[in-house]
Parts: sequence; structure tokens; C-alpha cells
Amino acid sequence: MRADGSRVRRLTPEGMGAYEPSWSPDGKSLVFTAVEDEQEILYTISADGKHLTQLTDLAGNEYMAAWSPDGSRIAFVLSDPLYLTHDVFTVAPDGSNPVRLTDTPLDQKYSPSWSADGVSLVYERYAAGTAQGELVIIGADGLRERQVTDTRWDENWPSFSPDGRFLLFGSNKDGDWDIYRMRVDGSGLRKLTHNTSDERVADWQTVRP
Repeated sequence: MRADGSRVRRLTPEGMGAYEPSWSPDGKSLVFTAVEDEQEILYTISADGKHLTQLTDLAGNEYMAAWSPDGSRIAFVLSDPLYLTHDVFTVAPDGSNPVRLTDTPLDQKYSPSWSADGVSLVYERYAAGTAQGELVIIGADGLRERQVTDTRWDENWPSFSPDGRFLLFGSNKDGDWDIYRMRVDGSGLRKLTHNTSDERVADWQTVRP
């Protein structure tokens, strides 16, 4: 649909449960999750609703897909059928060359998001035996992994600023969920929203004059 809400058009077949869409950088395709036989599967589809294609044939559940800025890779979370393990993978848009970035089966990982230069990703991790989500940055090659936060509360749905200097994320630091910003080294924490309602998911937008 258009930005003003007009001209809504169905892309996926009727009856197909589809969610968590992510646009390709060129605006020609989307990747999304669909549920089939109680399994979450990634599909790509062109912006005109044609060329619906299952992305991978990996065993397990695939979700939270995010297209890389240059369009060459798609990051996603893969879990086992019982949702006991969660790891971050990337794959080419044609489904080839799947690469596991994380390999700590007892930790749960969610919400991978790319840096603007495509060099790094940030995701949220629940270490085994904990109930607090921490933010972790990892190279797109699976190297240079480092935990950015170490707190007693949850940090969720992170995203990089366009210049790569900051992270935006939701946290329940003060009891309810608000949006926070901090530098990628974990310093300079700043609360951006101050409402009694929950705000968890935010993203950056480059505004041109």
C-alpha cells in the first residue's frame, strides 16, 4: 500500500499466514515468515506478488528475517522444531550458502539487525538460565562477537543508527517498556520515551532536507 494507507493490495495467497516482512534494499522483493504444518518457513516474493519462493529447506523454524543493506544476504533466526535452540544464520537471497553465525545452542537469540555498511549485526541474546535479554554485536562473518549490555533487565529489538555509532532498542529498565539509545560500545545510555504505555520496537529514519 502507499504511505498514506491507500491502495492496499494482497501479495500472498489467501489463507497463507504471513508476517515479519522485510524489504530488499532495491524495493523489488520481500522476505517473510509463513506457517505451514506448524512450521515457520521463510519465503521471498516480488513486490508485485509474483515469484513466491521458499527460501531454504533447513530443518526447524525460520523467522525474524532481515535483508542486508547491499541485498546480498538475509539474516534470520533458526530454531529447532521445539523452539529449544535459537541461532542466527545468513543466507543468499536465492537460498544458497546458508551460514551459521552463532553456535551456542543453550542461548536464545532473536531480532538480528544489520549495520548500514553490512559489516556487523546486532541481536538480542538470552543466555542459558537467564530471563534478561542482552544486546550482542557480531561480524557478518560470525567473528568479533561482543556483548554490549550487561544488566538486570531486558533489552529487545535493537537496530543500528545509519552512521553505525548508536543502537536503538526497547528496555524495561524502569519497570515499563521504553525506547533507549546508546553508543555501540555500551556507553551514553539515554531514555527517549517517557510514557506509561509500552514502547518496544523502534527504527531509525534518515531525514533529508
